[in-house]
Amino acid sequence: GRLYINNFFTLPVEFVASKEGYRTSDTMRVVLKEQIQERTIQLFPVVDSPVVQSRLTLFPTIIRRSRGEKLHLRYSGPLNAPIKTLEAAVRTINGELLWQNSLRIDVPVMDLVWDCRGTNGHYAPPGTYFVMLVFEGKKRREKIILAP
Repeated sequence: GRLYINNFFTLPVEFVASKEGYRTSDTMRVVLKEQIQERTIQLFPVVDSPVVQSRLTLFPTIIRRSRGEKLHLRYSGPLNAPIKTLEAAVRTINGELLWQNSLRIDVPVMDLVWDCRGTNGHYAPPGTYFVMLVFEGKKRREKIILAP
């Protein structure tokens, strides 16, 4: 979720996340010193919970290279799930392949990271790109933007 604070000032806060089928997170204590900050709390599934399903998330969709941001593909699912394969590729709007990777998923939480470099090792220029995913027999296409 997101937390919005009007009339921003330095503020100590505590975050705790919980969801059915997952263990409650540890408490994250931080002091917010900037108006925009990002914090991630990871939840781990409860063993053999029928509630937990496989999930694939992609973030951020606007990647600012000047901040050193990278594209993350995160899989999360039950502890005893069968081994799966994630195929990912980044293409230009003209269909040119910039990057591709295949990942064998055998743990409940796993990340695949694209550092915004093409197959030639150079950074991709700012612009719009498509992330092509094949996961659990389904194809998915997501649009991302590389910003300077």
